Amino acid sequence: MMLGQNFQYAFRQLRRSPVFTATALLTLALGIGVTTAMYSVVRSLLLEPLPYAQPDRLVAIAFQFPNEKPSTSQVGSVADFLVEHAHSFSSFGIADGGTTAVNLAPSATGGGRPYQVQQLRVSRDFLPTLGLHPALGRFFTAEEDRSGGPRAALMSYRLWQTTFQGDPTIVGRTVRVNGDDVPVIGVLPEGVLGDLYGGTAQSAPAGLWQPLQLGSKDPGYDGDNYQMIARLRDGVTISQAQAEMQSLQQAFAQQHAWFYQWKAPNGTLNEFHVWPLQTALVGDVRGSLIVLMGAVAAVLLVACLNLAGLTVARSIARSRELAMRTALGASRSDLLRLMLSESILLAIGGALLGLMVARTAAIAFVAYAPISLPHFHASSNLWMMALVECALAACATICFGLLPALLVLRRGVNDSLRDAGSQGQSVGYGRTGRVLVVAQVALAFTLLSAASLTLHAFLSMRSIAPGFDTQQISIAQVTLKGEAYANAQHTVQFVQNVLQDLQQQPGVRQVGAVNGLPLDRGLNLSGAPADHKDQRRVVNARFVTPHYIQSLGIALLQGRDVTDADRSNTPHIAIASETAVKKWWPNQSALGQRITIGSAGEFEIVGVAQDTHERSLMDRPGVLFYIPLTQIDDKFMTMINGWFPTTFVIRQAGGVDLSAAVAHAIQQADPELPVAKFERMQTVVDETVAAPRFFSWMSSAFASFTLLLTSIGVFGLLSYQVVQRTREIGVRMALGASRSRVLTHVLWQGMGLTAIGLCIGMLASAYMPRLIDRILSDFIFTPDGSLHMPLLQQVNAAATALMLMLLIAAIASALPARRAASIDPMRALRSE
Repeated sequence: MMLGQNFQYAFRQLRRSPVFTATALLTLALGIGVTTAMYSVVRSLLLEPLPYAQPDRLVAIAFQFPNEKPSTSQVGSVADFLVEHAHSFSSFGIADGGTTAVNLAPSATGGGRPYQVQQLRVSRDFLPTLGLHPALGRFFTAEEDRSGGPRAALMSYRLWQTTFQGDPTIVGRTVRVNGDDVPVIGVLPEGVLGDLYGGTAQSAPAGLWQPLQLGSKDPGYDGDNYQMIARLRDGVTISQAQAEMQSLQQAFAQQHAWFYQWKAPNGTLNEFHVWPLQTALVGDVRGSLIVLMGAVAAVLLVACLNLAGLTVARSIARSRELAMRTALGASRSDLLRLMLSESILLAIGGALLGLMVARTAAIAFVAYAPISLPHFHASSNLWMMALVECALAACATICFGLLPALLVLRRGVNDSLRDAGSQGQSVGYGRTGRVLVVAQVALAFTLLSAASLTLHAFLSMRSIAPGFDTQQISIAQVTLKGEAYANAQHTVQFVQNVLQDLQQQPGVRQVGAVNGLPLDRGLNLSGAPADHKDQRRVVNARFVTPHYIQSLGIALLQGRDVTDADRSNTPHIAIASETAVKKWWPNQSALGQRITIGSAGEFEIVGVAQDTHERSLMDRPGVLFYIPLTQIDDKFMTMINGWFPTTFVIRQAGGVDLSAAVAHAIQQADPELPVAKFERMQTVVDETVAAPRFFSWMSSAFASFTLLLTSIGVFGLLSYQVVQRTREIGVRMALGASRSRVLTHVLWQGMGLTAIGLCIGMLASAYMPRLIDRILSDFIFTPDGSLHMPLLQQVNAAATALMLMLLIAAIASALPARRAASIDPMRALRSE
């Protein structure tokens, strides 16, 4: 009964203070909601077991350098060797290194509009190793998985439902994949594997699964183009399996001489590694998620500190009421329950609002985060979110409700009655309020430093010249796969037909084609000057048509471009990048020099082109050669069409929409080919800086929220002090203190607390540049795996955070200072 009366009284008190109530509820809803959303993501990915049978027995087997993050990356020859010789595992699964786009026509007769889906090729034991069973049909057989075996396809549950409307007779039907007839043998279970490969804002999950058919004749067999998983035998631990891996390395090296040539820049060799599968799957996102979890926890802590300060101030203002209740017989526990009732109501209201914020924030985070978030579903975590909300609400109640209440109740009844009628400041609250403000300033500056660093990193990357134009340029991509496009002549004819059609379209100024755009992967091959084979190194090859270099705006520095006269029966030529010339022919002309590239033979250098950034804006330009598409054989054409989309680069007049014209040109050249992508070149560049843009936005949002709370905290503390010290200030002014001196005194109080908080925040922010560098380097390719933020950039970021923090503190302090300076001494004295 008494408890119900306490809550009724607390509810009436909150209704009488709508500004405080609304501020407290909004602060708690945002703080608790965002923290809950981030925790749900972290828990789902890092703490919950994988959704497979006996997930603790599943491991990833990687062939990588010792200092690399856990992964499933594997080499084809290593995978075959381990399947034959390793005995710690009951089964193995091998798959391509990632999904690839394929063209799917739902009907084998060619009926229905073809479109692109993502495909993953896996070995016959891959799905059984995970402990999966098909929803319909069966998995792959050994015959289907052998090199050159019959075609077969599994379909994801999502694709089966969306494209084939859950047709129960799908098993046994034939669909066309890349122009070839492929029978459907089964459907995967719902929601288990579809989100394990892909599912970010930049990629889609696998819809089709085909047999890997791994063999030594595969183009990528001796490269790390695969991934490998396994299931441990009963009784075998991961450490025992790792010991066996180390014992097999020497035997593998004796059979494969290239093992000792595959070295890191520091000279270390690759090793066989065994990881828990979950550790390998989240290896790229673990650090980022933990850092973001820490950031949102700091935001919630600032919110609680802010509300604690406001609650203490409200409690001190009620000290006379509390003293009277004590004098009339109320015990300390009665008063504690009375004061906590208000905090509990706020915490419950904030938690309920926070549940809506949490679900929305989790969905938005998964949709826009430039990182892979396997097997996370916001809709399936509602109960867990509710439990976390309750736990956070309880912690918040303790932080901003219980501690302030104990501080107020620590004062005696006589002290409360004596001070209640006085406007002198409470020493206890003054000290507590200052500590709370200093803590808020320190945390806010730390978050502001992170926001400033990520924003500077984002802006500096945006300012890097990519080496090509981005304005008035569109790109269109198609996937040329299947038996027809294994023929070089057929591929060249298709590309030429599309180019001729597009060149005749109104608004098209120039058009060319390439197998891989800058800022995207290209074909890595071994290359060397023809007369200096000892300089052999990995080079990047781009296979282009005439006018590609001009269409993309790459400057031709010397010699000539690729022309229509460069055909398969004419001398083979190449255009070298600036870096290639500096590496191989310093202080001499590269024109006329000859190079060897892979098994494609010799090429004569006829031109030198400006450097472009190849894999990211932070990647140093490498050794690159442009080779005419018409001068490669069937073997190379099959390789590049299998790995890379063909991209048409269109320089156009402003304001012209060419999407319909591009689709028409491609349909005219091959009715079974869909347009995989059509977008502006500027969009391609923007996608490469998606990670720093996302993290700068996130950190800026956190910092802005904490800045707002901190300014409220400074303003609230100084305003309370001014009100409580009105009589003291009146006496000082009556004795001759000027208004400017009073204003300066109050202003310096706020700035002094800010300065102390900034000093603590600077110490806490000392590690921030390395932390931001570590996060961003997970998503941006750099040669050595680090962004190496320049010292000037770090100084500018710190200075920006410092100036902004001082400005906000000055504004928050100025308003109470002006109020203190405007006090009328006679009215202040008369009020007593």
